[in-house]
Amino acid sequence: MNETSSKSKRPAAYFSIYNLVAPVVFAVLFIMLGKTDIVEKLENLTLDQRVKVRHNSQEPIDRRLFLLAIDDPSVTKLGVWPFDREIHGELMRVLSEGKPRVFAWDVIFDSYSQEKGLAPDIPKSSDQSMVSAIGDLEIPVITGVMGFGADSETYYTKAGKVAEKSGWESNYEAINSDIAHFDYVMTPFKELWETSLIGVVNADRHADGVVRKIPFVNRVEDRIIPSLTLAALCSYWNIDPKKDIRITPGEAIYIDSPLVRRRIPIDHDGYYHINYRYELQDLIDEKAVSSYYGTLAVYHQRYNLKKSGIDAPDIQDKIVFIGQIAVGMADIGRSPFSGFSPMVLTHINVIDNVLKEDYLHVPPAWAVWNIFLILAYLSIILPTPLDFWWKTIIPVSIFSAYIGLGVLLFLSSNLALPMVAPSLAFLFLHTAGVGKQVLEERKAREELRQTFSAYVAPGILNSIYDNPNALKLGGAKKEVAILFTDIRSFTSMTEVMDSEILVAQLNEYFTEMVSCINRNGGTLHKFIGDAIMAVWGDVTYTGPTIDAGRSLQSAIEMRNSLASLNKGWIGQDRPEFHMGIGINFGKVTAGNIGAPQRMEFTVIGDPVNLAARLESLNKKFGTEILIGESMYELTHERFLFRPIAKVQVVGKQEGVQIYEALCSVDKPEQSPYDMKWVNLYEEGYSRFMERRFDVAVRLFEACLNDRPNDKTTKLLLETSRDFMETPPPKGWNGTFEMTSK
Repeated sequence: MNETSSKSKRPAAYFSIYNLVAPVVFAVLFIMLGKTDIVEKLENLTLDQRVKVRHNSQEPIDRRLFLLAIDDPSVTKLGVWPFDREIHGELMRVLSEGKPRVFAWDVIFDSYSQEKGLAPDIPKSSDQSMVSAIGDLEIPVITGVMGFGADSETYYTKAGKVAEKSGWESNYEAINSDIAHFDYVMTPFKELWETSLIGVVNADRHADGVVRKIPFVNRVEDRIIPSLTLAALCSYWNIDPKKDIRITPGEAIYIDSPLVRRRIPIDHDGYYHINYRYELQDLIDEKAVSSYYGTLAVYHQRYNLKKSGIDAPDIQDKIVFIGQIAVGMADIGRSPFSGFSPMVLTHINVIDNVLKEDYLHVPPAWAVWNIFLILAYLSIILPTPLDFWWKTIIPVSIFSAYIGLGVLLFLSSNLALPMVAPSLAFLFLHTAGVGKQVLEERKAREELRQTFSAYVAPGILNSIYDNPNALKLGGAKKEVAILFTDIRSFTSMTEVMDSEILVAQLNEYFTEMVSCINRNGGTLHKFIGDAIMAVWGDVTYTGPTIDAGRSLQSAIEMRNSLASLNKGWIGQDRPEFHMGIGINFGKVTAGNIGAPQRMEFTVIGDPVNLAARLESLNKKFGTEILIGESMYELTHERFLFRPIAKVQVVGKQEGVQIYEALCSVDKPEQSPYDMKWVNLYEEGYSRFMERRFDVAVRLFEACLNDRPNDKTTKLLLETSRDFMETPPPKGWNGTFEMTSK
């Protein structure tokens, strides 16, 4: 009876209202998320990561492309940009000897900047020299223009004039579409744009500063003006745009000529999505880039001066782009590879894409939506009869497979599946799906929190949550490592520093120090003014050796973190902090101390007192991290130390050997001292303990030659000299008696 009833309920569990409706609801959420700016930005970041992964195993750049770079050496040699245009004319004349197919200038030789005093005035004779050079060449020369809206009437040329000369009438679909259009154009100086071909260099940057798409074609009234890249390709292939190009917005630009056929994908606005492949270093590695000035110089020597043996860059039959890469120029921006990338590389990447038919494919929204629905239903239905962990593992595995497939498809087929919006929708779907179980667990944890919140510090409470059975209420004997820190001269700082600034700096300090403790599994017990107390082994116990090692590793990281903080504070004209750390290991009582109205979980015992005394001794010995004998015995195989002294602290009848912690054995570079110096010091310390004070004096003096301010060495040297004059009693064992806490 019960078994039959149980079986009859299973189909209802599979096809509950939530299981049927939730995937559709979250699919709609996925579509809405995909349209937000933040998700679009995150999606672009994931695409950039895929581009970087692919970059390691891609083929070289197309050999038909070459970049002539206006770089820093060129600016140094030829003067402040813009160069004299007579030089540009001479460049094209002499480079024509190399028989390139196209010159494409990713430069706008505008006259507006000169007229408004925004750029140096260039003589008309210089302009004429450049125009004359272009007229003499049999090589197509393309120069850049930039389109603007109707609000630019005061500044630039009417787009219709430019379109009449350089545009073409296109098919009905293109002219009556949403293809990017403009009313005014920033053109080169008049004689140049009337002589040369032109191409639009407009490029809209995304919120992260990266140009991810460019308008491949642009509309002016009933005519089409090409982008710089399309103009360069038309010239390279000797295409008549009016006859050989058909534009279908939202689909592609079709090139169908006797020599070449291409289908170049564009969106409804005529934009081409760039399939980034190459950065400047790739062009350098493939010898596809050369300095503007350097190339001009070698071609001048080879062809004008007829010098033999001159090795000049090979530009034969290539599209030669001329663009800026010098530091500080306007055409430097971000790319998926770098935050400092020449914008001319967008054109080079696009032309490489078209030459190789290597396009970025964006799947239609309906296809991705359907894939999401299938995966969502599978991830809900398959684990329905299973326990909590399977309900977590199966959805994670399914969507991990989607992410893996997305990466694989991008690497193999340039298919850019969206990652972020589906991931978020999938996460929300399953967060809601397991909501009841999570709420139940949270309720149980909240009950535990309410039970202990009156007398357990937040940090300790979190440790109890991680291992609730490890804490024995009422007190228990435990072997623990205790760490104390304190900031040197903090009281004097409070007297001279602005309180708000000091508190802000102190919070920065505490944040870093607590991170070191948490990272190494310690329990933060309390802040005592500017001091910190932390314990290992009181709540979560991993054994004496591991707990001691973790506490010592935490101290070393705290020292390193403070050094980094101090560097930043010095740059902000804030005072440095200097701290001392004392660590001891021993058996203590861990439990609740206080009254029924207010309890505190802490540790008490003689090892705790000694840890506090060790921290204070750093001031006397000029050290940063001091440990006791028990810590040394547990950690000396994994960490490096130098012996400091045998001390009898206040309240103790016997002396305790103390050591300064330096670094872990495998990271000697983190030691505050050179290890050869430490060996010399240890030799001196050994002679001191053997009562060979004359030898110890010589060794300590040698140590002070390298580190004249080392307080421990000074103290031992002075003591050795005193003992040479007045030897210690026969029973002396090297102990220093401390008279203050």
